Amino acid sequence: YLSIECRQARTLVLALLPSLLDLLRRALETWHLPDMASNGHGEDFSALPPVIHAIVHEDETALDPQAHVFLPILRKSAAAEIWHKHGHFYSHLHDVWQMLC
Repeated sequence: YLSIECRQARTLVLALLPSLLDLLRRALETWHLPDMASNGHGEDFSALPPVIHAIVHEDETALDPQAHVFLPILRKSAAAEIWHKHGHFYSHLHDVWQMLC
């Protein structure tokens, strides 16, 4: 059972949600991103280094051809159940693995 305060907060959030979503939609419609392919000085930033591209796009096999062997073992471990710094230990191990690739 939710406490009265939790129910009141939930009711308030649910009442405000349509307005907040509409505000966000309108903001995104008017948001214009700068051209990220160039810094204005003729330098092309459209191509990321391959390792960075693989990390950003979560292309694990591009980082390590044996990722399909290693990562399922890591996922099945108890690492996701152990808190570590700002998240679970699985995230930490996965991120360290990415950096080492």
